[in-house]
Amino acid sequence: MIQHALQDWLCVSTEDNSVLLVEPPTVTHMRREKLGRILLSIVAEMLFEKMRVPSLLMYKDAALTCFSRGRTMGMVVDIGEDLCRCCGVFDGFVDRDNVSYQRFAGARLRDLYVQRCLLPQLKGKEELLPRGCVGLRAGREE
Repeated sequence: MIQHALQDWLCVSTEDNSVLLVEPPTVTHMRREKLGRILLSIVAEMLFEKMRVPSLLMYKDAALTCFSRGRTMGMVVDIGEDLCRCCGVFDGFVDRDNVSYQRFAGARLRDLYVQRCLLPQLKGKEELLPRGCVGLRAGREE
């Protein structure tokens, strides 16, 4: 699957490009090593031997977000569909002790907006609601 994605979809020569694997900030060193012995060894073996990748790097996504802005330190707030995550990054490393999660994220914010702002304006024209808001009727979830 990785070979198909890199060579067929992205049309990338794997012999000329390094691979970056991104992991969530809560993966501990112990868990990475436990997983690494099994999964990463298989993936790394395939990347290095079969696809001839010159190098492989694993890094936390929050730190990469800071790097993309030209910084090595910052607070990264990641708001997804179901989860909101805040991570502190110091000198390019994620402080796992200060990662906080909240189960109040994009889907819930969208539903509140539809219930409190859109539905009162639509008054019976629910067919105009955006996709994904089908279960919302008259300010309550069914």
